[in-house]
Amino acid sequence: MGFLIGNPVLRTVSGAATWSASGSNQVYISGTGDYTLTVAQIGGSSQPSTVSAQFTVAPGPPTLTSFTTHPADAQAGVAISPGIVVELKDSAGNLATDSTATVTLTVYSFSGPGGSSSALEGSVSVAAVGGVATFAAVKGTLAGDYVLKAAAGAAEGLSNTFT
Repeated sequence: MGFLIGNPVLRTVSGAATWSASGSNQVYISGTGDYTLTVAQIGGSSQPSTVSAQFTVAPGPPTLTSFTTHPADAQAGVAISPGIVVELKDSAGNLATDSTATVTLTVYSFSGPGGSSSALEGSVSVAAVGGVATFAAVKGTLAGDYVLKAAAGAAEGLSNTFT
């Protein structure tokens, strides 16, 4: 569900009110989905309201990744459970439901007794389904503290720290 944001009330000029993509009469819808708009005169007019045809606001292309199930602590060499889940989101934070982009997990930072670098094993590249990528069997190769980066093209984001 979205909300109409901006300046939804305009004075008519020659019987018409025009909203634009910029300026003081800009209006936009805050979420994705199917909508209709109702236009009505205010101030005691006897004119009936008018309802637009239904239209769809679709999410934009992915610009960031968001971990919805962050990696849980696990032993080195053992699959992280539950699986890691990453969502692809557009610039407004909407789930990019049309995206099937491949999301890749990499080690963003690591600190531990084994040195300053570690690797991930398992399926670290997964195609998103409906904008969601699920990693079922990822494991770190060394004991230590990790932060993972999920990337799909220019869209990226970081996990919480886990051990």
